[in-house]
Amino acid sequence: MIGNLSLVWWLLLATISILICYSDIRYRKIPNEYCLMVLVLSLILWVSSERDWGTITISLIFLIGGFFLFLIGVWGAGDAKLIASFSPLFDPSLLPLGFLITASTGVTIGVIQIAISYLFGNNERHRGVPYAVAICVGSLFTALASF
Repeated sequence: MIGNLSLVWWLLLATISILICYSDIRYRKIPNEYCLMVLVLSLILWVSSERDWGTITISLIFLIGGFFLFLIGVWGAGDAKLIASFSPLFDPSLLPLGFLITASTGVTIGVIQIAISYLFGNNERHRGVPYAVAICVGSLFTALASF
Protein backbone atom coordinates (compact mmCIF):
# COMPACT_ATOMS: atom_id res chain seq x y z
CA MET A 1 0.00 0.00 0.00
CA ILE A 2 1.25 3.44 -0.84
CA GLY A 3 1.40 5.91 2.07
CA ASN A 4 1.55 9.70 1.87
CA LEU A 5 5.34 9.89 1.92
CA SER A 6 5.63 7.08 -0.62
CA LEU A 7 3.19 8.95 -2.85
CA VAL A 8 5.64 11.85 -2.99
CA TRP A 9 8.45 9.47 -4.05
CA TRP A 10 6.19 7.90 -6.71
CA LEU A 11 5.25 11.33 -8.07
CA LEU A 12 8.93 12.28 -8.25
CA LEU A 13 9.64 9.03 -10.08
CA ALA A 14 6.82 9.73 -12.55
CA THR A 15 8.06 13.30 -13.08
CA ILE A 16 11.62 12.14 -13.76
CA SER A 17 10.18 9.53 -16.15
CA ILE A 18 8.45 12.28 -18.11
CA LEU A 19 11.76 14.18 -18.36
CA ILE A 20 13.49 11.00 -19.54
CA CYS A 21 10.82 10.42 -22.19
CA TYR A 22 11.13 13.98 -23.44
CA SER A 23 14.91 13.73 -23.64
CA ASP A 24 14.77 10.43 -25.51
CA ILE A 25 12.12 11.63 -27.97
CA ARG A 26 13.82 14.95 -28.62
CA TYR A 27 17.52 14.06 -28.47
CA ARG A 28 17.60 10.23 -28.44
CA LYS A 29 19.65 10.47 -25.27
CA ILE A 30 18.96 9.44 -21.69
CA PRO A 31 21.13 11.54 -19.36
CA ASN A 32 23.04 9.59 -16.72
CA GLU A 33 21.79 12.03 -14.10
CA TYR A 34 18.20 10.98 -14.77
CA CYS A 35 19.10 7.28 -14.49
CA LEU A 36 20.86 8.01 -11.21
CA MET A 37 17.79 9.86 -9.89
CA VAL A 38 15.57 6.92 -10.83
CA LEU A 39 17.98 4.52 -9.12
CA VAL A 40 18.08 6.59 -5.92
CA LEU A 41 14.28 6.88 -5.79
CA SER A 42 13.91 3.18 -6.58
CA LEU A 43 16.27 2.27 -3.76
CA ILE A 44 14.43 4.58 -1.34
CA LEU A 45 11.15 2.90 -2.23
CA TRP A 46 12.83 -0.53 -2.06
CA VAL A 47 14.19 0.14 1.45
CA SER A 48 10.91 1.64 2.69
CA SER A 49 8.96 -1.40 1.47
CA GLU A 50 11.33 -3.83 3.23
CA ARG A 51 11.80 -5.96 0.13
CA ASP A 52 14.29 -8.80 0.04
CA TRP A 53 17.66 -8.85 -1.72
CA GLY A 54 16.25 -10.84 -4.64
CA THR A 55 15.13 -7.66 -6.37
CA ILE A 56 18.67 -6.28 -6.22
CA THR A 57 19.85 -9.48 -7.91
CA ILE A 58 17.27 -8.82 -10.64
CA SER A 59 18.74 -5.32 -11.04
CA LEU A 60 22.18 -6.76 -11.67
CA ILE A 61 20.75 -9.24 -14.17
CA PHE A 62 18.99 -6.39 -15.99
CA LEU A 63 22.21 -4.37 -16.05
CA ILE A 64 24.27 -7.27 -17.43
CA GLY A 65 21.54 -8.26 -19.91
CA GLY A 66 21.08 -4.65 -20.98
CA PHE A 67 24.82 -4.27 -21.47
CA PHE A 68 24.80 -7.36 -23.69
CA LEU A 69 21.90 -5.91 -25.73
CA PHE A 70 23.93 -2.71 -26.05
CA LEU A 71 26.98 -4.63 -27.27
CA ILE A 72 25.03 -6.38 -30.02
CA GLY A 73 23.35 -3.13 -31.07
CA VAL A 74 19.77 -3.85 -29.97
CA TRP A 75 19.61 -1.18 -27.25
CA GLY A 76 21.42 1.97 -26.31
CA ALA A 77 23.47 2.09 -23.12
CA GLY A 78 20.97 4.57 -21.64
CA ASP A 79 18.14 2.05 -22.10
CA ALA A 80 20.13 -0.59 -20.23
CA LYS A 81 20.92 1.77 -17.35
CA LEU A 82 17.32 2.95 -17.21
CA ILE A 83 15.75 -0.51 -16.91
CA ALA A 84 18.36 -1.48 -14.31
CA SER A 85 17.56 1.69 -12.35
CA PHE A 86 13.86 0.85 -12.18
CA SER A 87 14.32 -2.84 -11.44
CA PRO A 88 14.65 -2.74 -7.62
CA LEU A 89 10.93 -1.96 -7.66
CA PHE A 90 9.89 -5.07 -9.61
CA ASP A 91 8.25 -8.09 -8.04
CA PRO A 92 9.88 -11.04 -9.85
CA SER A 93 6.50 -12.68 -10.46
CA LEU A 94 5.38 -9.61 -12.44
CA LEU A 95 8.35 -9.49 -14.83
CA PRO A 96 6.43 -11.17 -17.69
CA LEU A 97 3.75 -8.48 -17.38
CA GLY A 98 6.42 -5.79 -17.40
CA PHE A 99 8.06 -7.20 -20.51
CA LEU A 100 4.68 -7.41 -22.25
CA ILE A 101 3.79 -3.80 -21.41
CA THR A 102 7.23 -2.53 -22.40
CA ALA A 103 7.32 -4.48 -25.67
CA SER A 104 3.74 -3.52 -26.59
CA THR A 105 4.45 0.14 -25.91
CA GLY A 106 7.69 -0.03 -27.92
CA VAL A 107 5.98 -1.65 -30.90
CA THR A 108 3.18 0.92 -30.78
CA ILE A 109 5.69 3.78 -30.73
CA GLY A 110 7.59 2.20 -33.63
CA VAL A 111 4.45 1.82 -35.75
CA ILE A 112 3.39 5.41 -35.03
CA GLN A 113 6.89 6.63 -35.87
CA ILE A 114 6.88 4.78 -39.21
CA ALA A 115 3.39 6.05 -40.06
CA ILE A 116 4.37 9.64 -39.29
CA SER A 117 7.54 9.36 -41.37
CA TYR A 118 5.57 8.12 -44.38
CA LEU A 119 2.79 10.67 -43.96
CA PHE A 120 5.07 13.65 -43.58
CA GLY A 121 8.05 12.41 -45.59
CA ASN A 122 10.64 12.88 -42.87
CA ASN A 123 13.45 10.55 -41.93
CA GLU A 124 12.35 10.03 -38.33
CA ARG A 125 12.31 6.25 -38.70
CA HIS A 126 16.08 6.25 -39.30
CA ARG A 127 16.77 7.74 -35.87
CA GLY A 128 15.51 4.66 -34.06
CA VAL A 129 12.67 4.19 -31.62
CA PRO A 130 12.86 6.30 -28.45
CA TYR A 131 12.61 3.17 -26.31
CA ALA A 132 12.91 5.02 -23.00
CA VAL A 133 9.22 5.83 -23.37
CA ALA A 134 8.35 2.14 -23.47
CA ILE A 135 10.76 1.37 -20.63
CA CYS A 136 9.28 4.10 -18.42
CA VAL A 137 5.67 3.06 -19.13
CA GLY A 138 6.37 -0.63 -18.58
CA SER A 139 8.53 -0.03 -15.53
CA LEU A 140 6.11 2.33 -13.80
CA PHE A 141 3.18 -0.04 -14.33
CA THR A 142 5.20 -3.05 -13.17
CA ALA A 143 6.55 -1.20 -10.15
CA LEU A 144 3.12 0.03 -9.08
CA ALA A 145 1.65 -3.46 -9.51
CA SER A 146 4.50 -4.80 -7.37
CA PHE A 147 3.49 -2.71 -4.35
